[in-house]
Amino acid sequence: MWAFLTKSEFIEGMQTQPEQLDLQHLKYIQDTWTHGVLRREEASRVIEIGGGASRTLPPLRRRGIECWNADKLDGFANGPLDNSSGIQSLRAAGIKIVRTFVGEYSNELPADYFDVAYSISVLEHLNAQQLVDCFRDAARILKPGGRIYHAVDIFLASAPLPRTSQRIRDLRDAVQAAGLEPLGPDTVGDEPVFDTTYASPSVVYLARKWYFTPALRELVNTTSLTTLLMGHRRPI
Repeated sequence: MWAFLTKSEFIEGMQTQPEQLDLQHLKYIQDTWTHGVLRREEASRVIEIGGGASRTLPPLRRRGIECWNADKLDGFANGPLDNSSGIQSLRAAGIKIVRTFVGEYSNELPADYFDVAYSISVLEHLNAQQLVDCFRDAARILKPGGRIYHAVDIFLASAPLPRTSQRIRDLRDAVQAAGLEPLGPDTVGDEPVFDTTYASPSVVYLARKWYFTPALRELVNTTSLTTLLMGHRRPI
């Protein structure tokens, strides 16, 4: 599956959110889709890739699912540190924390073990080689037939953006290198453009979080920040 998150999918998902969230924030828009995917999955073992102080694992744990979170917890990409209150809360809830990145092939992450792996707002921080390692390692730890889902921050405009097209090529190469199979159709293509049906965060959010970073100011003024959805499985 390759798709962009739409407004209708987001609005529908809002009706079943397990808790009230800051819904103008891109990560929480992505949470909405992820909650919906995980509700439909029949999984007993789930791992979040780079989950940080995860917002999505606690509801799964309350359903009796075995939950893991793989993250260095060293502040990478503005993520939390190991001693933060959010991480301690995850441990108290019975969520297993493994201080590694998926892509480092850590022995602490068992092979052929998980039914589902997923990430939220993580893959955009990885370079091309790191993406290949991440997907190969994820395929290693998934059971045969196990599924993997990603919600990826991505910029779109009214004309194709070279940086976005390259990012999609990098992601496709990583999926291919890992030998993963798509879970659904590809509606993205190689040079996507923005469509008004796509879900995106509010201008208020962009102004507060992105605009005053000089390198991103032009992107905020001329593009829309959207979510690329990916769904694949390890072959049986």
